[in-house]
Amino acid sequence: MYADGRKNFDRELARFVAEYQSKYPKAVEALVDDKEALSAFFDLPADHWKHLRTTNPIESTFATVKLRTRVTRGAGSRAHATRASRRPLRRRKQQERTKEEIKSEETKKAGKIAA
Repeated sequence: MYADGRKNFDRELARFVAEYQSKYPKAVEALVDDKEALSAFFDLPADHWKHLRTTNPIESTFATVKLRTRVTRGAGSRAHATRASRRPLRRRKQQERTKEEIKSEETKKAGKIAA
């Protein structure tokens, strides 16, 4: 459900509620209860809406995995898929370690200079 403004969002939500209330009452209730949180991005400039809707940290992390699988036309085997999916995570972890090491070295140098 994509709306191009708050009024359209309210209209679409009402249509959704009318259509799915009988089939999925708990899900509809959850959406209605969280209406303000779901539509909070309408308070921001319209230029930002697309980015706010599509921001997903999990998807971003595995974007390289998705690209690799498309190029190879599938993972080939379960073991290869596991290796390919863990590689970006290992790189990110290594980058974080490197950042922490640099910070600790800078702290040590600053301590020696002060002494």
